[in-house]
Amino acid sequence: MDNGDRIEWYVFEESRRYSGYRELKMNTICPVQKKDRLVEAISDIVSVVNGNKEQVNCSGKDGFAAIELCILMLESARANGNPVSLRKENGLHV
Repeated sequence: MDNGDRIEWYVFEESRRYSGYRELKMNTICPVQKKDRLVEAISDIVSVVNGNKEQVNCSGKDGFAAIELCILMLESARANGNPVSLRKENGLHV
């Protein structure tokens, strides 16, 4: 990401430099509209309060789930890239 102004999408491809390895290659760059994200979030909440929509675009629960996924990625990296599972006994609710 470039300071929120664009989203870069990468894919793996076979390395041209190293046999048997894969490297990241930029696939797509998507520009992001420049808006004040805080104002947009507050407007979204106001729309829900006024009854114009049923729920906000991104809730605290969504943010919590994103953090949990980041934690799982770290756990997987610590386990040499082995998969980790979503287990409720670990407090994960994704």
